[in-house]
Amino acid sequence: MKCFVHQNTDAIGVCSTCGRGLCNACVVKIGGRFYCKDDADRVFGRKLTTRVVAGENERGAVLMVGSILSYLVGGVAVLLSCFVLFAGIMAGDLGGNNVLGNLFTPYFAFLGPILNYSQSALVFIGLGVMVFGAIGIAAGFYLWKPAIHGALFAIVFGIMGLILAFVLMPIYASVVFIDGLFAVNILIIALALIGLRQMMIDPTRAR
Repeated sequence: MKCFVHQNTDAIGVCSTCGRGLCNACVVKIGGRFYCKDDADRVFGRKLTTRVVAGENERGAVLMVGSILSYLVGGVAVLLSCFVLFAGIMAGDLGGNNVLGNLFTPYFAFLGPILNYSQSALVFIGLGVMVFGAIGIAAGFYLWKPAIHGALFAIVFGIMGLILAFVLMPIYASVVFIDGLFAVNILIIALALIGLRQMMIDPTRAR
């Protein structure tokens, strides 16, 4: 399909309203959808279309803070998962009276009672925490863009974080860590909900 304006240029998509082909130079992307300029003006108004064409995208403080928090929590979770997975691989040696135990045990003491779990349980926990962290990093990336599905990712990530805090509560000794995990994930959910509302009200905030 060719662009309806530039007949010799391949279209990268079609207008959501009129269905005509649009090349990269003609497309106006608002709220994740493609529009031709005429239909974008008619649906959203000329002022908004002009801002989108000019590349103005308002991330805002809410989305920025939500993105940074998601990145941080996700990154820490991935790092923590590496420790748990390594502890699973080393199960039987950590805490033992041998060279490997003496070498590595002091660095894993912060995991507390989790170290008493079986090898398979440690590997399962480590993989679960890694997936949780990966979702957080993805949420941070798409919130920074910003994108509506980034806010949805962040909400899911925050809910998973609350569930993780509930699971860790009876088996992890650090009350400060658990309370911090609760607080940060509630904040991420709140910021993501506010950001989602902003992007739905004002499509220029979403890529």
